Amino acid sequence: MRINLLSPLTISKIATGEVVDRPLSVVKELLENAIDAKATEININIQRGGRSLIYVSDNGVGIDQDDLLLAVTRHATSKVKEDDISNILYMGFRGEALASIATAGRLHLTTRTANSDKGWNIKLDDGISPILSDLSSISINPAPHNVGTTVEVKDLFCFMPNRIRFLKPETSEMVACTELINSLAIVHHNIKFTLTHNDKSILEILYDDDIERRISAVLGSEFIENTVHFDTGENYNEINRIRLYGYISIPTNNRSSQNKILTFVNKRLVKDNFLNKLVRAAYFNTLPEGVFPTVILFLEMPNKCVDVNIHPNKSEVRFSDERIIREIIINSIRDSIRKAKTTSKIPQRIIQKTVEEKLQPTLLPFSQLSDFYKQETHQQPSYKQEQTHTTTIQTVSNVSPSKEISDGFLGIPKFQIGTKYVIAENINGLILVDQHAAHERIVLEKINKDKLTIQKLIIPLAVDFGHTENALLMSMSENLKEIGITLTSDDHANVLIHSIPSLPGNIDIISLLKDIISDIDGYLETFKLHQDKILTKIACHSSIRAGRKLNIEEMESLLRLIEKTDFASQCIHGRPTYIELSIQYLDKLFERL
Repeated sequence: MRINLLSPLTISKIATGEVVDRPLSVVKELLENAIDAKATEININIQRGGRSLIYVSDNGVGIDQDDLLLAVTRHATSKVKEDDISNILYMGFRGEALASIATAGRLHLTTRTANSDKGWNIKLDDGISPILSDLSSISINPAPHNVGTTVEVKDLFCFMPNRIRFLKPETSEMVACTELINSLAIVHHNIKFTLTHNDKSILEILYDDDIERRISAVLGSEFIENTVHFDTGENYNEINRIRLYGYISIPTNNRSSQNKILTFVNKRLVKDNFLNKLVRAAYFNTLPEGVFPTVILFLEMPNKCVDVNIHPNKSEVRFSDERIIREIIINSIRDSIRKAKTTSKIPQRIIQKTVEEKLQPTLLPFSQLSDFYKQETHQQPSYKQEQTHTTTIQTVSNVSPSKEISDGFLGIPKFQIGTKYVIAENINGLILVDQHAAHERIVLEKINKDKLTIQKLIIPLAVDFGHTENALLMSMSENLKEIGITLTSDDHANVLIHSIPSLPGNIDIISLLKDIISDIDGYLETFKLHQDKILTKIACHSSIRAGRKLNIEEMESLLRLIEKTDFASQCIHGRPTYIELSIQYLDKLFERL
């Protein structure tokens, strides 16, 4: 096989693929340029998830007319000095972004500096970056514009159509852009960010000189209320002046995904496996398996101590002394956890909701189902309940087992143990029932049989999960409406819940929505394919939990309902709902055979 030199056009497309692989890459590069230009206001407008249009406008310093051609030419930059390329002071520094974007789509750039009385515009519509063409053929025209720069990218990948088939659904691309903007807004809290998608306002994050208020605006007030702030200062390592500070969640306030571990190195957002592993190591033995903390870390050090030029998208870094970084992150986080309180603070909205609910009579989690069952069966036996000396076991006495055991294959309830399991006796032996698993199955089959009905709330419930999560939920509002959850957004971008599914018992709508958010990428664009998955979550969040004390009547109701329910031997996650220990098996255990 002969070796051939690639054409300049092919080389350009390969280089573009390293920098621009999806709309998020374009948004990231343009935002970094705006931040480097000292902008205090950045407006982003996106159409069709970035496929049709990506528009980023800032009020930064602008670009001189004489530099416009160089700005869109490869390997041209104002942010790196040739005699010191390791001392990188800016977010964007390679001189690749605009040239790569111009190869992938149609790029229009309009800019004006403070010392110019008019703006200037350049258009690249042929998919060929200026390094490959005659610079004199590209025209620069006067155009009205305020001080700052506006970049429009139209028809992304129109010159690289094979890339389009690898794009995620539009909503997924939009979610990724929203998360990026929120992350940058945290560290650059002196900048106002606005985001519009398909002409609908998604985000408006106002300028704030207080970082805690900015974090609360982005992640929700619950984050600050349940985190610990720490700051090592610059004296942790006197030679390199390393400083680590940030906010870490207490162990009792955790999430089912690790997408809220945000790390910034010299104000640069990085997604580095090394840093994520150190954060998880710091929480070792304080979190259950499969859950993650919410963490915002700011790591500051001299530029010579960190290499930010090891990844095309500048999302990973390498440290000159990993030992020091490992020590400072693990020790600082672990010390802060050790000193922190171990319980989460209850948000005021939850306290208020609890107070309101206490004024209303509450239903047993399966009382409605019990009534339904009693209409079809004979009169239920009455039991006399007595308490033992322990708080975790409830017993029943003065019953007639021989008559009652024959009423159902699960027999009669005897007591509850560990506030998790119901112990019953039937003619074959002993029955152990997982109360939560069993009730999950009962509720799900009830939903599948009778379909969901809607319960309208007299006063809408306002919740704030943070800008990203709020936007995610609102992007699914039409789909969620199909299963009885009606959402709108108020003037402060909070989510208002107007209706919930009507189910036996009290549905934990807040936990349900959080659960949906954590797995929302699996529902976007294919909601109907995953509607059963949502229904299982609804069943889970409206079922009795482990730790709920049951009286004998509730235990009796639960057993009878299991006997009437399809697929009752497994919960919705595939685990057993009950186990039978026969007399013969018990005899074998005690070596009576």
